[in-house]
Amino acid sequence: MTITPLGPADPLRDLESETVERSRERLKAATTLFESTFYQELFKVMRETVPDGSMSSAGEEVFTSMLDEHVAGEAAAQQEDGLGAALYRRFVEFVR
Repeated sequence: MTITPLGPADPLRDLESETVERSRERLKAATTLFESTFYQELFKVMRETVPDGSMSSAGEEVFTSMLDEHVAGEAAAQQEDGLGAALYRRFVEFVR
């Protein structure tokens, strides 16, 4: 009887076994997600610099956070030469 681990024993081997095209798709998605997260944090820090002149409700804060998340995702997806594209170009050479 053999016992198999719950997770992959060698994640790098699993990545290498994928097709090159699939690896590139995953890399593109990861770099776009990174760029989106960067924009989202940038929006958050920018909003913190604006003095709060009114009492904002929790609902308004949630809405603003969700709006920032959506705008950041759209901005990252539409950038052809942004941070995500630069990271993709840099790391794609490591995809076999």
